[in-house]
Amino acid sequence: MCGQRMCTGSRQKPEKGDFVEINKDLIAASSTPIVLAILSEGDSYGYAILKRV
Repeated sequence: MCGQRMCTGSRQKPEKGDFVEINKDLIAASSTPIVLAILSEGDSYGYAILKRV
């Protein structure tokens, strides 16, 4: 089923430009460490953090 994602067909490994579905629990659990890692490099705010993520 493709939906809004691009289909990878029978390929096993996604290629550049393919969309990969990521579980929302994984995203939620990863977001805090990612933001903290960005902030540990120096001050950053809203949009600048979003661009890096």
